[in-house]
Amino acid sequence: MTGFGKSTMDNDEIAVECEMRSLNGKFIDLDIRLPKHLYEIDVEIRKRVSSILVRGSVVLVFNIVNKPSTLSQNISVNKSLARKYNDEFLALEKELDLKSPDLFGQIANMPEIIQTHEAGYSDESRKLIIDCALAAAHKLVDFRQTEGKVLHDDLLGNIEAIEERLEQIKEHEGPRKEALKEKMYGHLSQHVDMDKIDETRFEQELLHYLDKWDVSEEKVRLAQHLNYFRETMALPNSGKKLYFINQEMNRESNTLGVKSNYFAIQQLIVEVKERLEQIKEQVMNIV
Repeated sequence: MTGFGKSTMDNDEIAVECEMRSLNGKFIDLDIRLPKHLYEIDVEIRKRVSSILVRGSVVLVFNIVNKPSTLSQNISVNKSLARKYNDEFLALEKELDLKSPDLFGQIANMPEIIQTHEAGYSDESRKLIIDCALAAAHKLVDFRQTEGKVLHDDLLGNIEAIEERLEQIKEHEGPRKEALKEKMYGHLSQHVDMDKIDETRFEQELLHYLDKWDVSEEKVRLAQHLNYFRETMALPNSGKKLYFINQEMNRESNTLGVKSNYFAIQQLIVEVKERLEQIKEQVMNIV
């Protein structure tokens, strides 16, 4: 959901520029930076832009320039305050026996002497500002779609890499079972005389132990989640669903790593988790 969009529009009253930048986010979060006299259209902009962008932390920056015909209407001089300053300065000059070379310039620079009034824009200009924001939002969507093509390929690459690791795990299943069996024999031989071992009972316990640490279900579920993830990628507005599927894949990989109890498989699981972390960051960019 990272992206950028920019739009410019104008009429006889104003020229408007709207820049829109978005970052990753689970939900839509708009930071609309409007002049305070235009807060009344904030709600309308927020509502309509949210329906276009859906997700992301988005900053909207407006640059609104008044045309010359409106500038003269926005400036006034506080004459009564200027007279008060003039009287006080003249009295101070007389008291201190001083002479100011530019009394008018000093008064003009005093606070609240020159006042600017926010323009009261027409309905046409307010609509223009809203339309400019919507145009920028659509350009941001175009930017996202271009980036999305690259993102789609990256996601598929990570999914395929995880599937390859699952196939490699199968190759270690036989050696893993033998290693677990030898481990049990080793522990048993440290505490029990091998001549006194009931081989039948030992085989039963071994099967129970192997069943307890069997990872077949986790592998099947993880493979199913990978297929579901790939199918969901083809659906519109699938970002949130992909995020939740990725969480489920993380749970299965965690359990698989713990239950495998075999270093070669755990190494592969580390690689799987690395890919899942990349997917987590990538799906944050999907609406």
